[in-house]
Amino acid sequence: MWIKESPEELTKELYNGIYNSSYKLNFLYKGTNVYIMDNHLAAGFCWLKELSPEEEYNFLHIDKHTDLLSAGKKNAQQILEVKDMSLENYLGLRRQNPDLPLFSWDNYIYNIFDVYPNWFKKNIFCCHEFVEEKRPIGTSLQIDGNINLNCFPDIITNERKWIVNIDIDYFWNDNDEGEYSLYLTEEVFEKFIDNLFLTLDNIVVITIALSPVACGGWRNAYNITQKFSDKFNLDFELNIRE
Repeated sequence: MWIKESPEELTKELYNGIYNSSYKLNFLYKGTNVYIMDNHLAAGFCWLKELSPEEEYNFLHIDKHTDLLSAGKKNAQQILEVKDMSLENYLGLRRQNPDLPLFSWDNYIYNIFDVYPNWFKKNIFCCHEFVEEKRPIGTSLQIDGNINLNCFPDIITNERKWIVNIDIDYFWNDNDEGEYSLYLTEEVFEKFIDNLFLTLDNIVVITIALSPVACGGWRNAYNITQKFSDKFNLDFELNIRE
């Protein structure tokens, strides 16, 4: 089901639009408790729709980047003022000083944490680089572990349900010449998807971002995303022309 339907064609121009603006969202798809988007900023909206304000959850972040910037706790409080949040409401929220959209592709985690810290009781990060406990900003979100995907699914226990947040850029590596290659072997990648599928009973929501600007284009991002879509039997399709 499309929450925000994809354009008829995903072109180089739309790719450049995302590259030039961390606030642009081209599409958002929902299948059961799996959400797929092009810009990771929409993950916070998905959590607001799927999670209970009173419940406690754990958080697993699989991403080339940490996405741990913040718009500030004061700015984030307006999230609580909107009842029955729509995607239009979510994208329309703005921060002050400077006057910009509240959510971007690198601050959505902290914006949600600032109003629902109980959704981040245990936080595991799987990034290309070790996530330091002492970070320049955003140190109130405790990092309980840095892993690689070989540790999965051992961390997914039944103590409480998990939010699994995936950026497809994790699965791509680039060099100084701008050339992209797969970060994992096919065997490791397939094993990860199989294990993810086996742990669904302990997962409350999965959010997946294509992030084509960090994958070398729409086609690279879509090809990996389709492997998740096929495993979860989703009818997610994009028309790419680049």
